[in-house]
Amino acid sequence: MRPRPAAEKGVICREVVRKVLPPVGAGLVRPVVHAALPLEEATQAHRMVEQSSNVGKVVLTM
Repeated sequence: MRPRPAAEKGVICREVVRKVLPPVGAGLVRPVVHAALPLEEATQAHRMVEQSSNVGKVVLTM
């Protein structure tokens, strides 16, 4: 979005608030989590993403 004019960014943000956030807030849209790994395994998580072996998000936990 960086190269877009400020007015266009405003329109996009308003549309996201109007159309995207309500179903997310209602729990109707949820991310697909491929793996949740402890922060200590960040190297393994990065490897998964680099190799595109994941289907969904790779999440690091504390």
